[in-house]
Amino acid sequence: MNKKIKIIFIISLIFFVAGTLNAWTGPTQAPPNGNTDEPLNVSNQTQKKYGNLYFPKWFDGNNDGYYVDPDANSWLYRLYSYDIRSSIFYDRDNIDYYVDPASVSKFNNVEVLGYLIFGGSDINKEGSVRWNSITKTLQVYNGTEWVDISLNTPSAPVVPVDLCAGVSCNPYCSGSTRYYNGSCSGGSCSYASQVCAYGCTSGVCNSAPVVPVDLCAGVSCNPYCSGSTRYYNGSCSGGSCSYTSQVCAYGCTSGVCNSAPVVPVDLCAGVDCPDEIVSYCSIGDVWELTMDRYCYLGSCIYYPGYSNAHLVQDCGSATCLELSTKEAICDIPVDLCLGVSCSNKIISYCSMGDVWELTLNYSCSNGLCSYTNYSDYHLVQDCGTGICSELSTEEAVCTP
Repeated sequence: MNKKIKIIFIISLIFFVAGTLNAWTGPTQAPPNGNTDEPLNVSNQTQKKYGNLYFPKWFDGNNDGYYVDPDANSWLYRLYSYDIRSSIFYDRDNIDYYVDPASVSKFNNVEVLGYLIFGGSDINKEGSVRWNSITKTLQVYNGTEWVDISLNTPSAPVVPVDLCAGVSCNPYCSGSTRYYNGSCSGGSCSYASQVCAYGCTSGVCNSAPVVPVDLCAGVSCNPYCSGSTRYYNGSCSGGSCSYTSQVCAYGCTSGVCNSAPVVPVDLCAGVDCPDEIVSYCSIGDVWELTMDRYCYLGSCIYYPGYSNAHLVQDCGSATCLELSTKEAICDIPVDLCLGVSCSNKIISYCSMGDVWELTLNYSCSNGLCSYTNYSDYHLVQDCGTGICSELSTEEAVCTP
């Protein structure tokens, strides 16, 4: 008895130690190493992501009026870059003005602080034009030296040009900055500017928006199960969720009704597969055998092999004929004249002036009666001085 108790105690101790060892596994590295990567969240702390991050549109965190949409238009307050490339650059307020580096460009006014060069980038190239701030003259490089244009062309009367004619300095917005009180000088507009806290529209700062308190902000009305009842189509109102409910006949899991259990269908239920008896030809006679059948997936099929093979009909001199793969007979010739009775016919006729009779003999051939020969001809009536007359092909008489 004591020996059994010891064995039970040892076995219990082994399971207890094994369960304790499997219950907890210590860290493999000293803190803070070995931690899992921190997921992206909505906190205001700086985070890093080393893989690719895909998004359809990126908004400025301080002003959603600025955004980047890689697949459409983007709006930035100011852009700094060492290298900006584009096929063509348009004026933001008037797309009729543009710069096309590889083709024709259109400006309202052009102010050049350096050299205006025609035909190349070398300033000392024939055709280059510059303004000499010392001599206060416009000069052109003739290939050898710079010469005043006034020395090579006749003087023309100086007509004052109003560069501000037709220029309208209307207020406008650039992002959240308002530009207003515009005035023209030298063909260009100068403005007073104002940063609009709530954005800018048509040159006017937007009013502060009325922000209602959204009690449903951050509330998720996800579907769930309570027993066998499913709660779904949740919507938040006043900070609380309301749902549509459904009782699930087969239980509920993760807010979805369980499907009905699959019941195996017995396709052979009610299907009768009787054994089939077939006849066939063997050694010139008719034999029969039994083909055993059983049901499989709703159809009757044959067991391999057969049983009860036996002779049914000895064909004798006749031929065994298989009408199909399942039926055979002895091909015995049919007697078409069986039961056909053919009657002989007695006719009269004239011969040597007298009336004679004979018997026409008939026999059956292929089921039809046909003439074969005649017999028993004899004199029937001596016409004497009278005349033998044939009334038809089968009757004759003596006439006075």
